[in-house]
Amino acid sequence: GKEGYTYVAGRAAELINSGICSEEEIKSVDLRKIAAFFDTDIGKRCIDASRAGVLYKEQPFESKISISGEDVLVQGVIDCFFREDDKYVLIDYKNSYIDPEHKEEGLNRIKETYSTQVELYREALQMIKGGEVEESYLYLFSEGEFIEI
Repeated sequence: GKEGYTYVAGRAAELINSGICSEEEIKSVDLRKIAAFFDTDIGKRCIDASRAGVLYKEQPFESKISISGEDVLVQGVIDCFFREDDKYVLIDYKNSYIDPEHKEEGLNRIKETYSTQVELYREALQMIKGGEVEESYLYLFSEGEFIEI
C-alpha cells in the first residue's frame, strides 16, 4: 500500500541524509517487503507509535529471571516494541524461509523454535519497563506474516 511505502521511503531517505546508510545500501534492500510490514495492522500501529515517540528498536537488555528456582542472567536485543496506553507490544523479526507446500507445518516449526526466546524477551521487557506486554509476535519478512506468541 501507499502509506507503508511512503513511510519506509521517508525513513530510508533519512538514513541516507544522516550518513547512516549509503544510497547503494538502501538500493540493496527490498523496500517493498519492509513496506508490506507497515501496511499490516501492527505495522500501522508501529507508525503511530513512532510518531508518538514510543517506538523502540534494537534495544539491548540484561535481566535476571528465575528458571526452576535458579536465577539466570539473560542478555539479548529486542528487535522492536512499542507502547500503547500502559501496555507494550513486542515484535521479533525473522528471515526464516518456509516451503510453500508445507506452510502450516513450517509456521508451527518456527513458532516452536522461537517461542521460548520471545517469552524470555517478554518477561525481560515487563521487568525493565514495568508495564504488561499485552501482545508478542514473530514477523517473518520472507512470508510477510505475523505469528502470535
